[in-house]
Amino acid sequence: MKALVVGSGGREHTLAWKLLQSSNISEVMCVPGNGGMATLPGCRSIGLALNDFEGIARVALVNNSSLVVVQRDRILAAIDVGTNSIHMVLVKIKPSLPAFTIIDREKETVRL
Repeated sequence: MKALVVGSGGREHTLAWKLLQSSNISEVMCVPGNGGMATLPGCRSIGLALNDFEGIARVALVNNSSLVVVQRDRILAAIDVGTNSIHMVLVKIKPSLPAFTIIDREKETVRL
């Protein structure tokens, strides 16, 4: 499965690195990513702005991403869930996932 990580900081770098250790993940794309992420085998940075939600949605759809990870609260807060871009991503990704899950990082551990 392909994953899309939204962000360019150390946390996102670590998420990309850890995702790539899973045998279930074939590729990780990072928007916008950074130079360090681009050096990870199986990872590529895509130079889009963090507020280009339509562009991020296009990247997820065109690359058939099964997992989209947005770690930063400020990015999540900026997303208008009524926009077509988010709707397109959710509609496309939903069939490949058993269910949508919101994970509280203090209460849950996620294993891929």
